[in-house]
Amino acid sequence: MERNHEIIALFILAIFWGISEILLGDLIRSYPLPVRGMFLTSLAVVFIICTKELADFTGSVILLAVIAVILKAVYYGTIQHSALLAVLIQGVLAEVIFYLVKDFKKASISTAVILMLYTFGHGIIMHGFFWGTHIFTTYKNMFRDVFLLNTLSKLPLEMILIVFGILNIIVGFLLGILTVYLSKKLKKLLNLFI
Repeated sequence: MERNHEIIALFILAIFWGISEILLGDLIRSYPLPVRGMFLTSLAVVFIICTKELADFTGSVILLAVIAVILKAVYYGTIQHSALLAVLIQGVLAEVIFYLVKDFKKASISTAVILMLYTFGHGIIMHGFFWGTHIFTTYKNMFRDVFLLNTLSKLPLEMILIVFGILNIIVGFLLGILTVYLSKKLKKLLNLFI
């Protein structure tokens, strides 16, 4: 694709990402924070990898994240929201990974895994230490309430966090593979019309 087509594709994906974050974020507001984080990060990974496939120039993912953050900031009416910081950090992390890892598939899978781990860590740090919203209790209760595994909810907190950390790695790995396939199909489809 020509550079102007790449930039148009980037802006379209950024707008869709921002709107999706707003709409879907509101729809899943009642879900526990770790589930919301995994879902919204999965959405971010799809948009990031598709953007890098369609607009492969340095800074494309950061620009994508900035546009999505602007849309979310307008919706929230503030720039002081941890979700905005998370999206910016995801964009920067992804850009760095794609810059360092030249193979698209490896970079995409690495990006998906690292962003899922970042989201896991972001939730623990921001909601466990800064705002004190009892995220650790949420993790313990998820075994009982979401997965219906009451006996596992009695495990030590460290074990529960390790289980959720591993779950984030697995979801990231599978999501990375799936999104590489999806991004290649999207590029072929767009090449038919451009």
